[in-house]
Amino acid sequence: MKEDKIQVLVEELLKIFPLIRRDIMHASRNQEIKLSPHEHISLNIIARHSPISMTELSRALGVSNQQMTRIVDALVEMHLVERLTSPDNRRLVLAQLTDKGKQTLEYIKNQKKQHLSNKLTVLSEEEIEQCIHYLTELNKIMAKLK
Repeated sequence: MKEDKIQVLVEELLKIFPLIRRDIMHASRNQEIKLSPHEHISLNIIARHSPISMTELSRALGVSNQQMTRIVDALVEMHLVERLTSPDNRRLVLAQLTDKGKQTLEYIKNQKKQHLSNKLTVLSEEEIEQCIHYLTELNKIMAKLK
């Protein structure tokens, strides 16, 4: 019985995650900032774990080291990321956000908020309150799964 309910929950989660991701990623693909999905995700990973080695970054993104090098090269070219040499290991290359990278992520975050806010205006006040309640509960549940 519990296993059946878990499978229903899994199916519902698998339905909603792509919808949310699509809307969130839409906001980062505007005309002013041309970032690929991998570049956008890489910026977020670097922001959370800065400075981060290229190997750790490629693992977190699930791409090869060669592909990660191309992604970081593009971010360096846009002045969003800079490469550093590790003070502990001169052979280790680290990536960290530049000030422009931080500003770009903040701008994208605001764009996402505005985009989602605009889409949510079609909801009634009651629907908004329900969404807040259920998403708050979902966040609590997801925190337990870590």
